[in-house]
Amino acid sequence: MTPRGTFGVVPVSSTPFLLLHGTGMDRSMWGKLEAALLSSGMNATDIHTVDLLGHGETPRPSRPLHIDDYVRQVRKLILRGDLGKVRLVGHSLGGLVALATAAAHPDMVQDVTVIGVPYGRSDDQRNEWLDLIMKAATVPEEGQTDPPDHLAEVVAKLQDRWAGEEQAVRTAVGDLVGSLDATTFGLVFRISMTSEAAITEMAPEISVPVLVVAGDNDAEVDAAGVDRLARALPQGRSATISDHHHLSILTDPAPYIALL
Repeated sequence: MTPRGTFGVVPVSSTPFLLLHGTGMDRSMWGKLEAALLSSGMNATDIHTVDLLGHGETPRPSRPLHIDDYVRQVRKLILRGDLGKVRLVGHSLGGLVALATAAAHPDMVQDVTVIGVPYGRSDDQRNEWLDLIMKAATVPEEGQTDPPDHLAEVVAKLQDRWAGEEQAVRTAVGDLVGSLDATTFGLVFRISMTSEAAITEMAPEISVPVLVVAGDNDAEVDAAGVDRLARALPQGRSATISDHHHLSILTDPAPYIALL
């Protein structure tokens, strides 16, 4: 684990955690992290997860999704649960939502940790991803017999990008991302792929401390991107986790617990 900047391990407190999962995943991705937090001394009542719109048991609206829809969802959860200020932890899409929530509602957020949030990618990298999204979101023509399963092809690529050889993570990606319908896949992945400009715009307005984290084997964000995002934030700090892919947190949360 290679930290950049100055921050320390925050002692366990009664401030609740709200964990926001990544694109195509659901609240189950936090299972081992939740267990680790409980082992560290946190109360179960202070750990909260949610299926974001279009994921898990939460349906998506019939209209196109926008990052503001997720911010409203998180705000309602905080208010309905009477959580007060929360510590937001977000992975990938969840990290985008966490940053946007902190920008819009700083009175509800104590601090933010974002994990694996792409930032500073080149046009070629973004276009490569957008091509994948368009392919996966292709709906078979009416009456077409034995149509190609483009989504399955893209999910296989995601398993390589997000998990490497970590079989348990590959299985989770296949099960969760593979369960999305093509339309939902296209809508939620477009938000992740087109939100860098929004982050750049909102970053100066985020007044709470933010820790930006990624694995050093993360195919979606490199160390330069981690540092660039941290520097764009008024109270940004950064860290990289050795030998971790985009979703290694599913099976090895310990390095992240040490930073929270």
